[in-house]
Amino acid sequence: MSFINDVFIPNYYNKLGIRRDTFLEIFKQLENKKEKNYCIIETGAARGGPNDMEGNGSSTYLFDKFVNFYDGFVISFELNKNTAKLVNSSTSKKTTVISKDSIEGINTLMDKTYFLDLLYLDSLDTKFDNDEESANHALNELKSGIFYLKNNSMIFIDDTPININYLPPWVKNDKERGQNPNYINSLKFPCGKGRKILEFIKDKKEFEIIKHEYQVLLKYNVSEVVPKTFHRTWTTKEIDYNIFKPICVESWKKYNNDYTFNLYDDNDNRNFILNYYPWFLKIYDSYEKNIMRVDAVRYFYLLYYGGIYVDLDFECFKSLDKYITKESHFITNYKDWVSNAIMISAPQQIIYKEIIVKALIPNCKNENVLFSTGPGMLSKFLLPKYSTYISSNGLSDKLFYPIKCNQPFNENYDKLDKDTVVCVHHFAGSWVNK
Repeated sequence: MSFINDVFIPNYYNKLGIRRDTFLEIFKQLENKKEKNYCIIETGAARGGPNDMEGNGSSTYLFDKFVNFYDGFVISFELNKNTAKLVNSSTSKKTTVISKDSIEGINTLMDKTYFLDLLYLDSLDTKFDNDEESANHALNELKSGIFYLKNNSMIFIDDTPININYLPPWVKNDKERGQNPNYINSLKFPCGKGRKILEFIKDKKEFEIIKHEYQVLLKYNVSEVVPKTFHRTWTTKEIDYNIFKPICVESWKKYNNDYTFNLYDDNDNRNFILNYYPWFLKIYDSYEKNIMRVDAVRYFYLLYYGGIYVDLDFECFKSLDKYITKESHFITNYKDWVSNAIMISAPQQIIYKEIIVKALIPNCKNENVLFSTGPGMLSKFLLPKYSTYISSNGLSDKLFYPIKCNQPFNENYDKLDKDTVVCVHHFAGSWVNK
């Protein structure tokens, strides 16, 4: 049985106007997920009623039919109380229309719901007579919604322009809609009502950040390849070679010369959280020790960009190419201790979202560095339920931690088979007093 074949195409497809292919694609992707219980969130209920297929698309009613065919629920945020009342009375108990601003509603859901199958953003409808206010609202809706795309949810953006003073193509020709590169849209199909935007947003810099993030996410959402990018952090842009041996810094470039190397200082780290994960900034700033912030931000870098995070006190002996495959890699430096000193991941991996939401945030008030943000927190979370990331995807500690921190370093370093091991941790201990 299929909702598309048994319900949507015979009953609704030909009744829809320009949105027919949008909804067809939405339902295809939902069915491909093969969930037992679907969660669909919509911003802006179908104001025209269940029979307004040609004009407004009747999205809420279509989603209601979908969750009744399978199982699940629909939540729609609608400011107009009369519309909310109409749609609530015309849909099943599996659909709830809440008379609340969509941005407030989405942000509330962030605190309670971390997995969505579909977040359908119906933008530019705040003020029909005020293009600028509508456009600003659309931007903020997009900013809120990006959270879910990071968590591997589906997001469909409804006609969101990416240029200031951009004249939407439907002013000239409806057939151009959805195909124009000046639109942020996760589907290459026509969708949405839209209108002429005289001025999208005053703060272009803020919009460029959001535009960049959304486009990066769309690019990375279909990629499971680990980018050839190293992420490293230090207090300033000048590495203290009284603490870190130059060979530890330069050896990675020597053996991985086709990789990109990023060094972030404390300001970079905070700005990254501020710009890309502002909902975490309050916790980030609340950490008593800077090392906690340094620990925390590395999970976000790997979630967002993917690549390799490595501490500055590792010395490299060979290229990482043969060890870079897909998914996420965690490495134990003891049997029951998962290190966060070197981690490898493709971007937008669900395990990093899990670490942040289910381990990092709940432990944010723990004063013990190791168990608040460090390997103690990571080990306690990963080992009981996610051991496959260690046993299946994990990389041998013998290759990455040939010397343990409780072993004499100089004596064992001289005995290392450098043709076999990938790297060695010099255990500089720079974090102890940070």
